[in-house]
Amino acid sequence: MLLLPLLGRWLRMPAITERGDDADMLADPKVRLPLTCRSGPLVVELDYRVASENARAFDNLMQDVQLYRRRNGAYGWSIARDIADPELWTER
Repeated sequence: MLLLPLLGRWLRMPAITERGDDADMLADPKVRLPLTCRSGPLVVELDYRVASENARAFDNLMQDVQLYRRRNGAYGWSIARDIADPELWTER
């Protein structure tokens, strides 16, 4: 038990950087269902429309979002691009 603080210094959590205006785009979704401790498991899907020239930057940003979502309790996370509509991305 005395070694746990040393282990915590060695195994650090990944750093989350400030994104400025991007944080508004990634705000938590509106919830219409009253949630309790017995509500889960739940699936949340968010659709994003991203111009093709911004696709690589968006994908890189969403990898940081994955860390945020998992730290806040998500145990399954994915981002997918619609092959029929390349500007449509779905976070699940």
